[in-house]
Amino acid sequence: MNSDWDGNLWVGLWEAGKLMKVDAKTKEMTVYTPKTASLGMYSVVATRRTTSSGSAHSRSTRIFRFDPATGEFTEFPLSFAQQDPRRIDLDPTNPNRIFFSGNTADRIGFIELLP
Repeated sequence: MNSDWDGNLWVGLWEAGKLMKVDAKTKEMTVYTPKTASLGMYSVVATRRTTSSGSAHSRSTRIFRFDPATGEFTEFPLSFAQQDPRRIDLDPTNPNRIFFSGNTADRIGFIELLP
């Protein structure tokens, strides 16, 4: 779970494989479903007012980016199937770089989204 710049909460619903937003003003909960079935949302971090990013833990390990304005998920498969990304964070010097660390893979890494 993490909050964005507007105070909204973003929650990865790991068992359900969905992403949930709790609106800070209305307390309304909105659930978003990615295209990939059984994608276990685990860690969520919000960027500057534009997108939410999260790690997705599943058999084929991925990290995703979500655009709340369009409701679209963009999924990024990682190069090593057992990366097991449990924690993610954005690079404060580059909002297109997402760092991740795994739970069982003894690895850390990053992906960078190029324009």
